[in-house]
Amino acid sequence: MTTDSGARTNEMLADVSRRGAEILDTATPAGARLDQMRRFFVQLSDNMAGGTTAAIFSDTLTALAHAVTPRTVDQSAHALGWPPERVADALDSAERHPDIADPVALRYDETGACTVTTTAGRLTPAQLAALGHP
Repeated sequence: MTTDSGARTNEMLADVSRRGAEILDTATPAGARLDQMRRFFVQLSDNMAGGTTAAIFSDTLTALAHAVTPRTVDQSAHALGWPPERVADALDSAERHPDIADPVALRYDETGACTVTTTAGRLTPAQLAALGHP
């Protein structure tokens, strides 16, 4: 197993642990153990990848939050004060790792502008209404 594939495997294990902790609630003994597993696999993945996955995820979420209004990479880069490559990398990360962005996803229009849309079936009707979706 290469370092990259090992890091990706640990990212997936961290995500599975996170989902289990959410289902069981971290206030329960099983949920707390799953949350500890999540933290362990995130740290292991970071170490194997040679960088901080958390920083990449933070950029991804920041770019997603900014993409609520349709914007091109250049528009987002200007508004965030980031180089365009950083925005493009963050949006690419969101596409390659949909679990990071869940319950939202990216949508591009014909001009290349990016907006955030909800992932089908992941939000309740009340959450959709709060976001202004019918």
